[in-house]
Amino acid sequence: MAKRVGTKTGKQTRTGRDVYKTPEGELVSEKSKTFEIKNKIINIPSIHGGKIYSESELRDKLNKNEISPTSYHKSFEEAGEEAGFRSSTLMDDEETYGKKLSGRQGSFTRGGLIKGHPKLAKKGWK
Repeated sequence: MAKRVGTKTGKQTRTGRDVYKTPEGELVSEKSKTFEIKNKIINIPSIHGGKIYSESELRDKLNKNEISPTSYHKSFEEAGEEAGFRSSTLMDDEETYGKKLSGRQGSFTRGGLIKGHPKLAKKGWK
């Protein structure tokens, strides 16, 4: 069952997600999870509304179309690289993020919802 991740700091990421301070003092907003679902390898935030969710809870929320992946990938390696990049840039302003983003290559959506994928846009992430 989802549990509270920590205390809201009043800060937000460049993507508009609230930042929380955990009891251990870590600042978090997403805590990306990577897994395969419906023949797609996805990254998805595990924190929603100040609660952290398990993989099975995230799968359930995905199937109910309550949440969307932040990116989809061809391999777990690629997904891990993107999750690391996204995490390292969430507190950047748009100019700094743009500079870091330029020159990166890959076959995946960067920082946006999967809804931007032409084949998937009409039916949510599915």
